[in-house]
Amino acid sequence: MSAASGADSMATDFIAKWRGVNASELSTSQSFLIDLCHLLEVPAPHPTPEQDYMFERPISFSHGDGSTSAGRIDLYRRGAFEAYRRYAIEANQGTTNLATFRAIAKKYPHK
Repeated sequence: MSAASGADSMATDFIAKWRGVNASELSTSQSFLIDLCHLLEVPAPHPTPEQDYMFERPISFSHGDGSTSAGRIDLYRRGAFEAYRRYAIEANQGTTNLATFRAIAKKYPHK
């Protein structure tokens, strides 16, 4: 099996697994994101004292009126915002494929 057909098979399996899942975000997001990391062939989040790659990282939201409120980010990876922004843009435009996503993800350092 070629690398491309293997990647296509993995992507097809991922889509089949998650298509139509109606469970809440709270009950499925971490499983979904771990599966996505495997599909992209990047390490999954892991606990570190620096909290640099983790689920549910605490943050403070700033609001337009100057107030703030506590919140969390589903998945935080220091220095990787650009990669995830590109995923969203390219996937939304239908102009990319799994190999492109993997290449983008692998540009960012992993601990």
